[in-house]
Amino acid sequence: MVDTTFTAGTVIASTWLNDVNDFVYNRFVRASSTCNFDGTDESAKIQALVDECLLASPPLDLVIDGAVTMGASVNIDRAVDTTTDMFTIYGVNGGGFIASNNTTLFTSSLAYVGGTSPSSEHVTFKGLRFSTSSVLNTSYVASSKFVRITFDSCFFWIIKAHNPSIGSVTATTATNKLTVTAVSSGTIVDTTSIRATDITAGTYIVSQDSGTTGGVGVYTLSTTPGTLSSRTVTLMTFLQSWTFINCTIRNWLGSFVDCAGSYDMLLDDCRIEAGSCVVSCIDGARGTNGLRVVNSLLELLGESSLKLTGCAGFVYKNNHVEN
Repeated sequence: MVDTTFTAGTVIASTWLNDVNDFVYNRFVRASSTCNFDGTDESAKIQALVDECLLASPPLDLVIDGAVTMGASVNIDRAVDTTTDMFTIYGVNGGGFIASNNTTLFTSSLAYVGGTSPSSEHVTFKGLRFSTSSVLNTSYVASSKFVRITFDSCFFWIIKAHNPSIGSVTATTATNKLTVTAVSSGTIVDTTSIRATDITAGTYIVSQDSGTTGGVGVYTLSTTPGTLSSRTVTLMTFLQSWTFINCTIRNWLGSFVDCAGSYDMLLDDCRIEAGSCVVSCIDGARGTNGLRVVNSLLELLGESSLKLTGCAGFVYKNNHVEN
């Protein structure tokens, strides 16, 4: 912008005002620049906007100024231990994201580090409304690929926060052995947790005995399921450094945060109502480490609010709980 002198009756053009807004608001990128907010799938447009923001250094902030419908995941790629700044997505004017189907709204195209560890970091979601088109959808806000992620003053409606799945395989069992016959997605490594019908919750891979590394083959399990016929087995991993501050969480089914082990999770000053389990962390390899639930309201939950194993550094205080 150039210097401008205003006189009485001057009409200020909208383009000039937009320039001022860009300056005042740190040159945010706005979803309304490309999105229509009309209920059609706009995940490709959001992906393009995220990519545009991340090209800048430090990254530009993304403002969601309307209700964006997404039918596919958007990748946020910020390689772990390489960033020194925060990428923030803001919601204004009721802005947020609606999952139109069984979608995980945000993930990363970066592979899990070592097969199970997070690969993308330093993302903050602020003032956004997250929801899904039906309570029967299996919809999530983010995958396990994120570490050092914050939800600040967000509203979650009939949607879960964390997708614990990192892949799935087809397998049978005999005694304490898992025989994988097909891999749909993911890679199996030692300590990978598994979930399947008739297999004890918290069971994990101890070692691979034979076969293709991380794929089809025979594995030793931490428990003894006995003889089980062929079935789908979900591969799961842990959650690390997720923070929920001043959030409203309502009307979800299942576990709002479902993970196989956790490190440094915080829920502070949240209103959590009319749902099911808040945090399920069942894992025999890692346990629940540094979970803090403080200063929050937990009301009208249909089952135990916390399902945890192997707790260390657990803090639960100054909460108001009602049935």
